[in-house]
Formats: sequence, C-alpha cells, structure tokens
Amino acid sequence: MLRKLLFCFCVLLMLLLISCRSQGVLTPTIEINELDFSQQRITLIESKNALGSSFGLTKDMEVAELNSTSYAFETNISLLDREECIQVTEELLDKIGLDYNIHINIFSTKTYDCNFVDEGSIFTYLQDWKSPDYVSTLLLGVFGEYCNYGLIYGYANYLCHNVFDIPIEIYSNVENYNGDLNALDLNLVCFRPEFFSEFDIESIKQISNTFVTEFIQDKGIESFHKLLQNSGDTQNVVVFTNTMTEFYASKDINYIPSNILYRLGGRSYDYIVKCEYATMYIEKDWYDGNKDLCPYTYDGFLHQNYEDTRKFFSINIKQMEQYQSLFSLDTYNNDLSIYFTNHYDKMSVYEISKHAISVMNTGSFMHEYIHALTANCIIPEKWAGEGFARYFGYRYDYYGNAMNNVDYNSVPETDRFLYIHEYKQNVGRDIDITKDFEELQHITTYVYGCDDPNDVGGYAPGASFIGYLISRFGEKEVIKIICETHDFGETTFDELVSDWLLFINENYLEYTKYK
Repeated sequence: MLRKLLFCFCVLLMLLLISCRSQGVLTPTIEINELDFSQQRITLIESKNALGSSFGLTKDMEVAELNSTSYAFETNISLLDREECIQVTEELLDKIGLDYNIHINIFSTKTYDCNFVDEGSIFTYLQDWKSPDYVSTLLLGVFGEYCNYGLIYGYANYLCHNVFDIPIEIYSNVENYNGDLNALDLNLVCFRPEFFSEFDIESIKQISNTFVTEFIQDKGIESFHKLLQNSGDTQNVVVFTNTMTEFYASKDINYIPSNILYRLGGRSYDYIVKCEYATMYIEKDWYDGNKDLCPYTYDGFLHQNYEDTRKFFSINIKQMEQYQSLFSLDTYNNDLSIYFTNHYDKMSVYEISKHAISVMNTGSFMHEYIHALTANCIIPEKWAGEGFARYFGYRYDYYGNAMNNVDYNSVPETDRFLYIHEYKQNVGRDIDITKDFEELQHITTYVYGCDDPNDVGGYAPGASFIGYLISRFGEKEVIKIICETHDFGETTFDELVSDWLLFINENYLEYTKYK
C-alpha cells in the first residue's frame, strides 16, 4: 500500500512539473552536450561603408541553433560559460514571449570588449549574463538597436527581477529629482559618465526602472513592447516622447525629451545617431578641425557635454529638413551615412560612390550635405556643384556661419585679404555672413580677376554666378535649371557668363585687386 501511494505521489509530481514547464513557470536546464555546435566564420564590421576608420574582425566560432536564436562562441570560451549564457538567455526570451530571430556572438574580452548590435546580430563579450548590461544588449537585439536605452535598461531590470528574483531599484519620489533635466531624455549617452554626473546616472537608472514598472503594471506588457519599438523608430518616436512627457508631468516635472535616436557604437564609435535624413557615426577620437574658429565647439565637443551635443544634432537635423524643403527635388536618398572622422588630411568630403559624408569640422557639414542632396541631378560643372553648395550653404548653417564670421573678421590686413577690410569699412561693421555672403562672393570674384565661374574650383566665382542668375531668373527657377532641366532657355550659357562678368566689373571697381 505504501509503495502504491509513493508511486502515485511521484506521478503527480511529474505531471505538476510538466504542467508548470508548459506554462513557462519552469524552464528545463539546457544541456550543452545535447547542442550541435558547428564551426562557422563570423564577421563583424562596425560600419560597412565607412569613410573614416571602422573596426572589423573575422573569427572562426562554434555555433549552435536553439529555437529562433543562434549562439556563436569564440572557441576558448568554456562549456560552462556557454551553458550559463544559453540558459539565462533562453529564460529571458521565454519571459518576453515574442517571435524573434537573433544571432548572439560571444567573444573573449581580449578579442572584443564592447557591445554592438546591428539588425538582430549581437556582438558582445564574456560577462555576467544576469547583469543589466548584458540583458540590455540582448533586448536591443530583440527590439531594435535604436530603442531608447532608458526603456531598455528599465525593462532589463524588470526582467531580472521577475525571472531571477534580483532586486530592482525604484525611484520612490521622482518629483523631487533635482539633477540635470537633460538626463531625462534617457537615451544612451545619458548613461555615460563623460556626459553626466554619478548622481544623474544613478537617478535616471531608477527613473527608468520606475517608468517601466509602472507602465507595465498600468497598461500591460504588449503596450510596453509597442512603446519600446516606437522609441527606436524615426517615424514613431514622437509616441515615445509624448508618453515620457506625460509621465514627467504626472511627477510635476516639466520636461519634453528629445526624439533623436542613439545606439551603441562598438569599438570605433562613441555612439551612432539616427534621424529620418541620415545616420551619423561619431568616432571616439573625433574633434572639430576648426574648433578654434567656431565659438560653439571645443576640445571634447560631442564627447562630454550633452546639452551642446543635443543642440548640435537638433539644429543640424532641422537644417537637413530645411534644405530638403528648399530644393524640393525628387531624388533624395536618405540612406545617407555621415562620419565624424579625422581620418583624412583634408576638408570634409562627400563620396558619391558610397553615398557618405566625412565631417572634419562642423563648419563644412551643411556644405557637404547639399552635395549629398544634389550629386545625382546637378549640372556636372564645378561652378554648379561647388558654387551651388557654397551659395546655399550659408542659408541654414548655424555652426558654419559662426565659424565663417570668426574667420572673416580675424584675417590680417595683408594684400591678399585687403578687400575684406575694405568691405568692412564700407559697411561700417564687422562681417555678418548671413547678410554679407553674396556680396563677398562678388567682390572675391572681382579682386582675384576671375573670368570663368569654374575658376578656383568653382567656389566663390560659382557662388557669385549663381547669385547673379538668381537676380535675373529667381531662386526657384535657378534651382530648377541647375538641378533638373539644365536648360537656360533662349539665353546661352556663354552670354550669361559675359553678362555676369560685366555686372562684376561695373559694380566692384572700388576694391583693390590682388596681384
């Protein structure tokens, strides 16, 4: 009788365990020996069309498939570490409960000691698998690499608390937060000690935990997953910013978060920024090549002060929008890569074959962006390419105009720059490039004796010629001629050049020619 009772108890216990596992309460232990590992060559390239420097590696890895996830381990990583990584990851993915297809690549720290996520491929290193850092990286692989890092971090802690019973720190009194309000953007750089104090970082971690926990409890996990995905989408990020604005308002904090997207940069980049017009890669050692001329930049610019960093991207993204609206062309390709790099020993450049810009200094950013907008449609002449970018580059260029004002107003009173001092004397003030740029292009053309809009690379003479054409035909018509029809109508190009030179030589005789 006792044996029968014991047998029945064992059967009931087994049925209970099977039932619990089927409901996700228990996850069976992964037996590493049961997985079929095969050797595969794995390649990591942190940017596939970089104009600057970009880290890459190729390694023979041992790869196994489990459910919808592939796990690749560097060969020197032990079976115990592999088993723990897979076990923890599978439990977390089971808890998330979404369809996914991700590739997790684990290296030793000697090979790769960074986190990088690219279109569902995770590249990371041997670490504590139950740490918020690893779980956050895993979540970026599942939901998208541009998702708001604060939401990701808060969700990582929420999962660790619910799956592994790890304590979670909640901000008990958010409305009393008295740190830097910019930290409330909760994006990637807000978690970086180069940008924020230890107090701010610890606070935003707790605020992230608080928001995620409250949101899931109030609106459910499906709504949170949707919000998380929206936070990493350039078209829908406004949903995230509105939700966070409401959350802060409910805590008596008046703050509107930024809707600019940031992602991990790996070994090559401090971080990567995305907007609807471009993806921007900020190299770790990038500096503004003309920082001494631009009053808004300095050593460490874009690497340490978040308020200035946020302002820089906000302004330039707005300017990209303004230029697209100004030109109103049908040829825009917003799959544009912009590299803030000092890789080249020359000025910034747009590379048409890669549809990528390298930015050496903030003052030439918008000039090169105009090239990127018009490269495939503009008249194939220097005066049209460089002259057009120079002429319109002054229209919306907060940093470039500031740099050029300093440059123009600090030149020495030598024969080469005598015309600048003569112009300043004529107008009775320092140069303001937003008011004076067109006149300065005309004067430069006269002073240097240019008789062809293609002279000196087409920059000042080209801009001067375009300014003259606009005075005759109007701005919209000239944009159409240069970027679409390439047709000047009844007047020939040579006749227009002759008329332009006559205009220059009749109106700027008072300036001293440079010999």
